Amino acid sequence: MVQPPLSDPPTVVVTRPAHECKTWLDAFRSAGFPALALPLIEITPALDATDAGLQSALSRWSDWRAIMFVSTNAVRHFFKWVRPAQLAEWQASWALGKGPRCWATGAGTLRALRAAGVPESHIDWPGDAAPRFDSEQLWTVVSDQLSTPGNVLIVRGHSALTTNEIAGDGRDWLGQQCVAHGSTPVYLAVYRRGIPSWDAAFENAWRLAFTDPNAVWLITSSQALAHAKALVGADADLLWAHRMVCTHERIAATARSAGCQNAYVCRPIVDELLATLRAI
Repeated sequence: MVQPPLSDPPTVVVTRPAHECKTWLDAFRSAGFPALALPLIEITPALDATDAGLQSALSRWSDWRAIMFVSTNAVRHFFKWVRPAQLAEWQASWALGKGPRCWATGAGTLRALRAAGVPESHIDWPGDAAPRFDSEQLWTVVSDQLSTPGNVLIVRGHSALTTNEIAGDGRDWLGQQCVAHGSTPVYLAVYRRGIPSWDAAFENAWRLAFTDPNAVWLITSSQALAHAKALVGADADLLWAHRMVCTHERIAATARSAGCQNAYVCRPIVDELLATLRAI
């Protein structure tokens, strides 16, 4: 059932990791929407400078046809271990048209790669006009780069339930396409995605979000939904009664299968999110 627009703007519950919330909170508040941070995923490092997998990935830099970064956190937790002298060498190679391509699924990851020092000429992503920001859209842009076999490093995270902490977890679709084209994907988990600590600040934010029937929850990850379900316990029906704006159809499908009757899909672009919030 589609709910009619509200006369008063709803509170927008931003569930991104804490360090990613501020930009969206500021944008929503500036547009007249009350906004609340409820980080449903806690991001922590998965390795240190001595990690063998990390050192292998860095030392093999020239061997990679491409390096795919699944998120801004993948960029942040990979490049934090790159020494300035090493980055300068990479930038010199990129300036000569050499070195691996850097793949990003969305605009946020694109910006993170720029900030890390990767020239835009060596970054591939679906583009502003893409209907979705995901591996499938990225593949339409980069598949020709594997017309001959090569090695692709896929930098990602892992959850607390992952058994392989080196390779991490997540969708393997793009890696499977690499294999189908004769190339070799190598996975490196550089961060962990955990359930947030239930401290006083989180408890207060949870109470405000959960008890406000007009709140709209902004969901950018299926794992955020899984964490919310784990936290809510027996009151799951009250959670799924909220409207949810999801940044991919897969996330919305997960919400609907869990019982959410009002799950909307919108790309993670602030102007488009605001338009959706005004319409629902």
